[in-house]
Amino acid sequence: MIIDKVRQLLAQQLGLDEDDLGDDANILEDFCSTPMERVDVAMAIEDRFGITVSDEEFSCLSSLEEIADYVERNL
Repeated sequence: MIIDKVRQLLAQQLGLDEDDLGDDANILEDFCSTPMERVDVAMAIEDRFGITVSDEEFSCLSSLEEIADYVERNL
């Protein structure tokens, strides 16, 4: 499932345990404390899934589930 792949990527990117990232965890608010971390996460998603992540759309996403849905829609 895409959500599992996104969870694994985000955990690795943010130095977290996958168990810390529940489906409704607010990734950008709770785990990305700087704008640069958000950019790094967006770039990692682009690299891993071969998609282009819109800064405007990405800033509106919060939960792991929303990010996974975004990835799935853009594959």
